[in-house]
Amino acid sequence: RTRDNTRRRRTDGPQTKSVASIIYPAARMSLSLVTAARRSHLLLRGNNQSRVVAAWNVRGFKRKPRDIRVENVLDEIETGEDGKLTPMRTDYKLGTPLEELPTTIFAYPTCPHCNKVFAYLDYLQHEYTLVHVNPITKAEIKWSTDYKKVPIATMAEKEIFGSDEIIFAVHEEWQQFHKIADGLSKEDFYHWNTFVDEEIARPLFVATSSTWEDALKYTAYVREMEKYPGYLRWLHHMVATFFTRVGSNKTKKKFNLSEPLVALEDAMKRFLGTFEGDTTGPFHGGEKPSFADILVFGTFRSVGGFDAVAQLRDRNPEINTWFTAMENAVGAPAVVEKL
Repeated sequence: RTRDNTRRRRTDGPQTKSVASIIYPAARMSLSLVTAARRSHLLLRGNNQSRVVAAWNVRGFKRKPRDIRVENVLDEIETGEDGKLTPMRTDYKLGTPLEELPTTIFAYPTCPHCNKVFAYLDYLQHEYTLVHVNPITKAEIKWSTDYKKVPIATMAEKEIFGSDEIIFAVHEEWQQFHKIADGLSKEDFYHWNTFVDEEIARPLFVATSSTWEDALKYTAYVREMEKYPGYLRWLHHMVATFFTRVGSNKTKKKFNLSEPLVALEDAMKRFLGTFEGDTTGPFHGGEKPSFADILVFGTFRSVGGFDAVAQLRDRNPEINTWFTAMENAVGAPAVVEKL
């Protein structure tokens, strides 16, 4: 009887949810997301019937079958007697003007650091292969055991990590072409790189990801990564969008960027104010762009199609004039292949 009365008392009256009943479904959902991401990572490996492999040049084009794989390149790969992957094409030369230096860039399309490298290579017309990296699984750079950020470059058999190192590595090989304005030391480069990262990249990120609509656009390239199944592309896009909004809000609060467009305008006016006069040319470097021009332009070009950038150019004729001059100087992208 006592048990019956206790059971009856427990069922009477208003029901309240316990903490466990709230946490458990949330934990199940988180576990499902992690499981799906892990499954997508395994799907890239494939099996003996559907194996796809990478064609880019890392450690002499040799890659174990269990490493990262990309579709549509089977015609360029064959397996050697030692079981390792070797290229069928012996004339695989992508880099110009030094043809013996093929270049591959692993990057996010909207990453400002990656776009600094793109702007520099495009300005030099140094051809390169572009590999888009999934921001959730990062399976495309799984081969890099110590460095898990982007950009990463492979030039011949050399691996280079980080935008600064990539730009300087290319610059050392192409000094004889004198396309970059003279008189800029490494100290100047790092000064302007710090200025761009702190004064331009931060408010630009907030301005282009402050709404869910912009955040979805910021990570939309994930939906175009055809080596992933459609449902995983959608899932990764949603997860990447969520973390983009979280990062945008944190950046906004941490650096007090309640009006990111105003901060951008102020930073660009200070940048243009360092020019040596109208008669020396339209660039910071005078008649030719300097590294400062390349770094600023590349950062903006990472989100060039967003409304915030269009508003900045429309409201500031002098900024728009510089943008137009840089677009003409840099020219078309030098990408010869996208994977």
